[in-house]
Amino acid sequence: MNQSLPYVDDAATPSNGVEIGTTKDVPAKDTAATSFSAMSEKVLTEKRRTPGLKLFDFLLYPVFTNIGVFGISVAATYLTTRGGDRDAAGKLIYGKTGEFFQKRGEWMIDKFKSMGLTHSQADMGKMVFFSFLDGSLLAPFVKMLEDRRERIAMKIDETLGTKPDDVSIYTAEPKQTWLSVLGGRFATAAIVVPTAVALDKTGLNDKLFNKPGEQVGAWLSKKPGVKKFFGKLDVKELSRIAFFEAFYTSVCTAGLYFSSRFLARRTGGKNEDKPVAETAVQAQQPVVTSSETPMQEDDKRVSFREQVQLKPKTVESRKTPSAVRTTFDTHREKYLEDRSHQAAVLAV
Repeated sequence: MNQSLPYVDDAATPSNGVEIGTTKDVPAKDTAATSFSAMSEKVLTEKRRTPGLKLFDFLLYPVFTNIGVFGISVAATYLTTRGGDRDAAGKLIYGKTGEFFQKRGEWMIDKFKSMGLTHSQADMGKMVFFSFLDGSLLAPFVKMLEDRRERIAMKIDETLGTKPDDVSIYTAEPKQTWLSVLGGRFATAAIVVPTAVALDKTGLNDKLFNKPGEQVGAWLSKKPGVKKFFGKLDVKELSRIAFFEAFYTSVCTAGLYFSSRFLARRTGGKNEDKPVAETAVQAQQPVVTSSETPMQEDDKRVSFREQVQLKPKTVESRKTPSAVRTTFDTHREKYLEDRSHQAAVLAV
């Protein structure tokens, strides 16, 4: 007669919402892991750099950085070589600024010659070094544009109609920092300067840049329009420097692109344009219009135990202790009533 209440094991409670005691089949295998794996594979497959990101790279590095650095380097290198020129009256043609540039060039040539380089090699090393130094003036602008990479690339893709559904493609780009941008410049210079010295020792610098540049400059200097446009500038020397800088500036720009992105991945810099990416991600999420707080929403949730309909294991319903006690009292009162009735009959 000792009966126990039904016991529900939470650990054995099914997680798929199937009611206990029903005839519904429980899936033999949870498909959550499979679905997640398939989704991850799809995301990895779709993570391709968009046309907007590629066009942003082209505009920032080959166009803006390379052309900008080339223009600065040609002008600064020319002044480093010819900034101290004077006219027939002995007056500086390019003023004190030109004289400063030439003095720094002469100082650098002396430093390279003290290291055992010839005058030609020292002059070439001076051109590469100051080309790198002067070109670094654009580094702040490169950093500023890199901070807005996501926003600009996304705008380009929207214009071209190539914006992907997965905006994490933009946030997956390496996040440039001052360390990656300036470090990329120095890493490139550490490669380009020894390369330039090696090419000079083999005579390739003269063959590929100096002599062709001088020849083109000599041809241009004979043109009346060119001579009038450049005025007192030495067109022959300017052309030689332009040939030299065109090659090494392009190498430096390519080196900056790859080395800075490599350093950005290694250092794990944070993207300063993060709010744009978050806004784009939030734009894809459904808008919650409920005025209730998350706590109020949680209060409405019904536990699984309350949803499960427990079915009795026996046909008879089980009596609670209070019900058993009530039955006992009923029988006791009936027994006492029968005894009192019997006593009254005997008395008669």
